[in-house]
Amino acid sequence: MLTDKQTARYRELRALGVPPPQAIKAARYAPPNPTLGIEFDKPAKWTVEHKGREFELTAKLEIDEIGDLDFYGTIEISAECPGVEWIALTPPYTDWPDRGRPWFKPACSYEEHRQGARKGLSRGVADQQARDYVNRDLRRVRGYLDGDWHLAGMIVEARTCGVLLGNGSVWGLESDDQDGFSEVAHEMAHKALAEATETLAKLGCNP
Repeated sequence: MLTDKQTARYRELRALGVPPPQAIKAARYAPPNPTLGIEFDKPAKWTVEHKGREFELTAKLEIDEIGDLDFYGTIEISAECPGVEWIALTPPYTDWPDRGRPWFKPACSYEEHRQGARKGLSRGVADQQARDYVNRDLRRVRGYLDGDWHLAGMIVEARTCGVLLGNGSVWGLESDDQDGFSEVAHEMAHKALAEATETLAKLGCNP
């Protein structure tokens, strides 16, 4: 049986056209992806052989200027509390417009967390767990407003002989989750290589 990570790798290989027996073997025994050490001012570069052709890959990070925090909840600027489920983001942020202060409404409320946690837990434990979940999201949003972290995008480009042939990208990453950047880059590399292979096929270039 494959682990979750091996299953994801198997699906990636199948999407690239690798037959099931070879994909299972490769997913099960493939070595872990190397750490790339990607930073905002330091793109990562490496080469891979794919379908009989060598590709140069470049992974870079960019600021996601249009991303949102919907995963955590909604932020609204208001002079007064917008509603019962809204939480004031204190201390006041003095650089916000004069029209009000930021308020936060969690994507999943305390009551929703509590109801979900009640399965198999006592009322007291479920209550504490629900409060912990809401406070965790509140801390993340406060950190975002304080500039402790921001949203980012990962772009991976595939080239042959310096010619850009494919790319893969994902946005809405959290900038302080650096341990996960390498894994995301390798996932986007599969998309970039698939697009590059398709581009070469359209141009009539065979390995």
